[in-house]
Amino acid sequence: MSAPQDERLELLESLATALLRVRPDKWAKFVASEETSVMLDKFFKQPELLELVLGMNPAGQILPTTCFPPALKGKGIYCVKKKGENITGENCRTALLVGDMGPSPVEQLITVLQEVVSPLLLSEDEGAGWPRIVMEDVVQQTHRLQNKMFVMSGKIQGKPLLPLPEHLVSWDDSGATLDCLVGPIDGTVLHTIESVIIEWFQLVEEIFSQDPAQQLLEGLHPLPRVEFDFWQTRMTNLECINEQLLSPQVTVLSKTLEKADSCYLPSLQNMFRAVTGGLEEASDVSLHLQPLQALLEEMEQADYSQLRPFVPKVLCTVCLLRAHCVHYHSPAHIARVLQEICNFFISLTYKFLNPEDMLKGLQGEPQETLEGLKLAISTTEKFFQSYSTYCFELMPSLFPEQPQVWEFPPTQIFGRMDAFLHRLEDIKELFQVAVDFLKLEKTVLGGVRGNFLGTWVLQISEEICEATKAFAECKYDPLDPDEEEWNRDYAVFQKKVEDANKQLAAIFCQGFDDCNRLTAALKLVHMFASVLERPLIRAEASPCYSALLGMFEAELESVKALYDTRFVSPPPPTGAPAVHKNMPPVAGQLKWALELQQRLEGPHKDLLAIDHP
Repeated sequence: MSAPQDERLELLESLATALLRVRPDKWAKFVASEETSVMLDKFFKQPELLELVLGMNPAGQILPTTCFPPALKGKGIYCVKKKGENITGENCRTALLVGDMGPSPVEQLITVLQEVVSPLLLSEDEGAGWPRIVMEDVVQQTHRLQNKMFVMSGKIQGKPLLPLPEHLVSWDDSGATLDCLVGPIDGTVLHTIESVIIEWFQLVEEIFSQDPAQQLLEGLHPLPRVEFDFWQTRMTNLECINEQLLSPQVTVLSKTLEKADSCYLPSLQNMFRAVTGGLEEASDVSLHLQPLQALLEEMEQADYSQLRPFVPKVLCTVCLLRAHCVHYHSPAHIARVLQEICNFFISLTYKFLNPEDMLKGLQGEPQETLEGLKLAISTTEKFFQSYSTYCFELMPSLFPEQPQVWEFPPTQIFGRMDAFLHRLEDIKELFQVAVDFLKLEKTVLGGVRGNFLGTWVLQISEEICEATKAFAECKYDPLDPDEEEWNRDYAVFQKKVEDANKQLAAIFCQGFDDCNRLTAALKLVHMFASVLERPLIRAEASPCYSALLGMFEAELESVKALYDTRFVSPPPPTGAPAVHKNMPPVAGQLKWALELQQRLEGPHKDLLAIDHP
């Protein structure tokens, strides 16, 4: 004979099968789990454990908990002990309160209140024997609760639902006339209607009081998506309210207020006009924002290196938005959307540079990160250039009667982006220093003081490289323009670099003075080429360039003298310059001339390679 089934597990299985659609094989696998057996045994035998909830995960597996979870992924069932006692096979069907629950407790609460609690409270049978005043108060409070739940359900669905007078069942009621509003107007009914209309005013006022610039006013940095979502949400909300205001029920309520000569009728009419005008504005703005939204979404998907061609398109689109959208032409509107676009460009640069790992490039190959910084700076500068083009050239042609139509205070719109650009330039300088001073490690100087000067250069290079690598360990966001800790660290770093520049300028000048040949001087210039364009060093080294030209000119004169001496007739007393002994006379002379040419071509090529104005 088979072992008798546990009545408690049979109860749970029947609930899971009926309410959760659990297959028998899934249930058998569930109860066979040791973890499940331990949890169920504790719930049945420990009086202090009062709750058991069975839910389902997306994979269809049963998830048991001994408390109500904060959120369910799907439908669930609960078993709650009526008293703190053990659950046995005999009392399991009487000692437990069982039921099902949905993933949204609020929606379930609304359903219970609307379909269970409210009908019970409004039932005449339930109120039999109650005093009239108590009954009226219960009815009034029940309708008020119904309205709150009705409005709450709309918020969950993302729709603003207007609360109903207690004489209306729902907005879907097709009865265009209300029997209770035909004939003489009862004062209680009129008061109820006016109270509901006040709530309508508050709901509509709440929608119109929302400001798309709120995040900017709070010091946040919203993206254009906030602007797009704001107008789309306002349009959706006002469409929903407008549909309700155009319903037959509101027409009847309006006629009732007119019949009763209510002071709320003009306000209701003003609200209707405000909703109609607001809907027209939101629809117009949403329509004209779509090209800009599509363009920015395309930019978001593009590679950062391909963003430069998009920049003038974005500003041209904003310009056309200002020109053609009737409800979006004020300076405040354009200033706000430009600020959001600036934030958008900053966010794209953030993703491209990845500030968390950017400074770690100082410990490896800084050249790659330096190229990325140069690209980010050029893209940001392109934005300012394009703004200047469309602000001062295109907009005046579109609005000849308003030549100053698009001139905004730069600090108001571009303050953050300008600070961000300065921060990018500071970080670029940091990486440029790392690259420039890293090249000095291979510097070798000749002359009497060559060993001393070379060691000095190597020491300076190591000190600056260590200072740059220290930034790789920073814990703050280097791209945040408001980060003061970066400003302090960078100021200290600049002082070190300035001191290093002074020392390198002195070393270069001393090394140049020790060069007794043009080739040695040119080699020295090329070894220091990575730092010679730094302003402080360039100022000290500038006379050396003139000296280089003088040395090359002297070399030219020397070569010319050799050439002239060779071909002078008659030969000078000291004799003509010797040619190659092992070559025929003509070939020897050609070889000699070629060597003279090479003697000049090498220094001349090196001089042309020097990047100096």
